[in-house]
Formats: sequence, C-alpha cells, structure tokens
Amino acid sequence: PPTVPPPPGPPARGSLSLHRAYLRSPLGLLRLGQLALGAAFWVTVAAHKYEGAAHFALFAAVLVWLLTLALFGLSLLGRWELVPWLGSRW
Repeated sequence: PPTVPPPPGPPARGSLSLHRAYLRSPLGLLRLGQLALGAAFWVTVAAHKYEGAAHFALFAAVLVWLLTLALFGLSLLGRWELVPWLGSRW
C-alpha cells in the first residue's frame, strides 16, 4: 500500500518580543497607570487591619489587578489573539 505523508502541523508562531510602540502608546500608559493604582490599592488595604467586607474588597482588587496584569502582558508580547472573545485587538 502507498504511504500517505503526515498532515502538516500547526503554523509556527513568531518569536516573543516586546512591542515598545504599545508601551509608549496612550493605551499602554493607561494600562500601566491602572496596574500601579491597583497595586497601591490592594497593598494599602492589605497593610491595615481590616474586618468584614474588606476581605471581599481585597479579593476583588487582587483578582482584577492580576487579570489586568495578564492582559497587559499579552498586549505587550503581541499575543492578544490568544484571547479570541475580546476581539481582534482590544
């Protein structure tokens, strides 16, 4: 029987490199500011004695900050296509 060649693999992705133009753009600067303010908020809340609903505020602040950090990292590396439900370029 004739041999069938294997199907082609997935296309190779380019190497990771920082998109400095994004970092210097207004959106990149706003995202950096959002990360800095979010970090300041949750460090401030975590550094003080807190009771009651402050536990939820700390959880929400850290969660949103981590998600923002992840999206910023994807944007900075040019990998926004890994999150298809956000669109082609958020």
